[in-house]
Amino acid sequence: MYVSGYKAPIYFLIVSSTREDAHRRTGDRKAYVFDLDVHETGSDDEDDGRRYSVDSYRAGNWSRFINHSCEPNLQIFPVIWDTIPELNQPYLAFVATGAILARSELTIDYEPGAALEFKRSKGKGKARVPDG
Repeated sequence: MYVSGYKAPIYFLIVSSTREDAHRRTGDRKAYVFDLDVHETGSDDEDDGRRYSVDSYRAGNWSRFINHSCEPNLQIFPVIWDTIPELNQPYLAFVATGAILARSELTIDYEPGAALEFKRSKGKGKARVPDG
């Protein structure tokens, strides 16, 4: 079930990285940045000029307040319906992973790939802490 879309201004990745770094340096942990890198792979090192991020720090909808959980009840999917796919600017849709009870907190996994790394490293008893 579709819950919400992530609404925020789009920035070139270099600009959003600078913004996120500035938030960290000043101790302001209110960064709400999502990279729109859905067409990239782990081996993509070249900058093809089509790397963007969305940052809802100053403008965005309620979905920027969705918190992290290692057992999230929402998943994020890139959706393209009125943009050119090659521009790499999909909408981000929050979709429920199952039934969500009333008054439950809505959560996502900030770093879903980190769970695989954690399992591979055979960590014992330590919780994952997301970057950012």
